[in-house]
Amino acid sequence: MKRKQAWIMLGCLVAILLALFVATRIGPPLEPRTNLVKTKAEVPAKEFASRIPHTDGKNDSANRIVNRSSNNSSAPLPPEGTPLKQTFADLAQRAEAGDVAAASRLAKDTRTCVRTSQMETDVARIARQDPKEGLDKIPSELLKFASAELNAEQFKLDYVKRNAPLCNGLSQDQYNSMFPNTLRAAQLGSLADANCFVGTSLASMPGLLDHPEWLVNYKDNALSIAQMAVERGSWTMAETLAQSYAGNLSTVLIGKLTGEDAAMAYRYLSLWRLGLPPSSNDMKNILDRELADAARSLTPDQLGAASDWAQNAYLNYFNDNPAGATDQVNMCPN
Repeated sequence: MKRKQAWIMLGCLVAILLALFVATRIGPPLEPRTNLVKTKAEVPAKEFASRIPHTDGKNDSANRIVNRSSNNSSAPLPPEGTPLKQTFADLAQRAEAGDVAAASRLAKDTRTCVRTSQMETDVARIARQDPKEGLDKIPSELLKFASAELNAEQFKLDYVKRNAPLCNGLSQDQYNSMFPNTLRAAQLGSLADANCFVGTSLASMPGLLDHPEWLVNYKDNALSIAQMAVERGSWTMAETLAQSYAGNLSTVLIGKLTGEDAAMAYRYLSLWRLGLPPSSNDMKNILDRELADAARSLTPDQLGAASDWAQNAYLNYFNDNPAGATDQVNMCPN
């Protein structure tokens, strides 16, 4: 009973401290989203999504991913941090014309603004909590447990303040263009956006209820984009596919798409292990256990084929970064 009361008191403490902390530090909110009159050059989410080519899953990735080198533009990008409201129409127009740098910049800035909006909502919700309950009733030994929560809220506050100038004044259509923007950049060959697209979750798709066709776009394109990224030497994608086929990402879209597949898991887990640096003994031990689990349901021929595939992929695709695999997967840092 005392243990239960302690946890209840800890929860109350965290709520009180967060409310006090956020209330004293939160700055002015982002400017409200507007329903801007769209210029001819601006590509809103609905129109943009309708222009994305659908694939039937029969063509290889080379036919579906435009080569980066043939679509780069020599035109300079706007300076980093330029308000997206000012650059959106031009970047979208350049992306439509096949400019991979512009497409990637548009996708990155849109993702940043979506995250900024989500974090602003979180800190505003906490700031509305009533911190009237005093802290004198909280045992001192529980105070230390609140520091992690406070640090997390400080990170959100800093992120919102840092990116507010970039994101102020965007329309809802522009926020909702994040998914089609990221798909376009991935199709044009941006590895960073390929990783972000494949790592998409339902929670990171603003406007999804108005655009259910985006789930079809994801299903039609995610695996071919993932294959392209692996063939371009993306350890992030190789690690993600290993986790996905092993059944460890069953709650996100890529896990739903791949399902659990022991043979494919063995391929990508083997590839992942080949790419770990010599110092990653702990991660090698973890992967060895996962490989043993996958091997139990495979025949000797399947094991041989999977091992051969991993060795060939390692030699053919990862020469530039042979020990670049890591023990943590972050699909879309921003």
